[in-house]
This record gives sequence, structure tokens and C-alpha cells, in this order.
Amino acid sequence: MMPVAFPIISALVALVVAIPLGPVNMEIIRRVLNRHPISALAFAVGAAVADGLWPVAAFLGLAPFLKIQWAAVVFWSLAALVLFFWGVNFIREAHKNGPESAIPPRHYKKRFSIITGFLLVLSNPGNLVTWMVVIGVFHREGFLPVYSVFSGLVLFFSAVAGTLAYFTVVILVIQRYHGAFIQPKRLRFIKTFFGCLILLTACYFAYHVARVL
Repeated sequence: MMPVAFPIISALVALVVAIPLGPVNMEIIRRVLNRHPISALAFAVGAAVADGLWPVAAFLGLAPFLKIQWAAVVFWSLAALVLFFWGVNFIREAHKNGPESAIPPRHYKKRFSIITGFLLVLSNPGNLVTWMVVIGVFHREGFLPVYSVFSGLVLFFSAVAGTLAYFTVVILVIQRYHGAFIQPKRLRFIKTFFGCLILLTACYFAYHVARVL
């Protein structure tokens, strides 16, 4: 059976996963700062739909796999290594002295914006690794529902809702306060903070691998 809180927690996880600053967040912020909030929202819809595909891929592909003990140990080990290097790169990028990389200009038509947001996320499956970790935690804590297409659909719509909710809040806040959030010191702090969180998650998985071994 599916835990009642599964859709809610999945949506909250999707919201948190969408927070770290990356190409999607920066493009949404750029569009709002250029006075195109509707285009930013259309871009966010496309990105959220693509983001919803990654947890489904992780769930449908990993749920049966994690039932095998040795395979689960391999997964925990790989997840710990990937997260470790990812966290280090996050922190290193935060403390680079160079300016932030410029994002190339894009068209602002709503239909094109949706497609652009969808393709940008789909071409960069970094969130798949994150959702592999999340699905692994769900499995570890006994929170993962029965492997089925229905569970996958629930996860998809929950992830889309959580991601789109975060992007909508970003658009509304930036629209109101405009350029106050694109400051190098704040970006450095945010990236360092999330880099440390990623490293802590890597340690969590490494600890469980050590216990099994």
C-alpha cells in the first residue's frame, strides 16, 4: 500500500531539489528581471514537467533493484561517491573569483518557453542522481510504496506540483523585489550551504555502507 503522506513528502522533496541555483533557476530569474514574468512561468512549467520525469525514472528503475542486498550496497557506494564530488564542486564553484557565467538570450514566446524549459532540464539529468538518492532513502526508511505504474504517476504529479510551486514563488518574489537576489555574496553563501548539505548526505550513505560491510 501507498503511505498517505507519500505524495505530500514527494512534493516537498521536489520543491527542495529545485532550490539549488542552476541554469533553470538563473534563466527564470533572468526572464523576470527582463520584465517577462509570463515567459518565466511558461519556462517553469516546461522545466517542472521534465523534472517530474526524473523521480519516475529513478522509482521504476530502482525499486526492484534495491530489493537485492548486494545491489543496494553498490548503489549506496556509488551514491556516496557521486554526492561527495558533487558537493565539493558546488563549494569550489561558490568560491570562484570570476563572474557568473552569462546565460544566452532566448525568445520569450510562451510556447517556445515551455519547450525550452522542458528540453533544458531533460538534457541535463543531474536531478536523476538526486532522485536516486531520495528513492534510496525512501527504501531505506520503509517509505517506498509498492512498485507500480500508479505509484509512478503519483510520484510524477507530486514532483511536478512541488517543483512548479517553488518556481512560482521565485517568480513572485523576484517580480516584487526585482534585482535584490542576484548578488555575488548571496549566491556564494547559497551554493556553499547546499554543497555542505550534499556532503552530509554523502556521509550518510557512506555510513550505511560501512555498517553493511
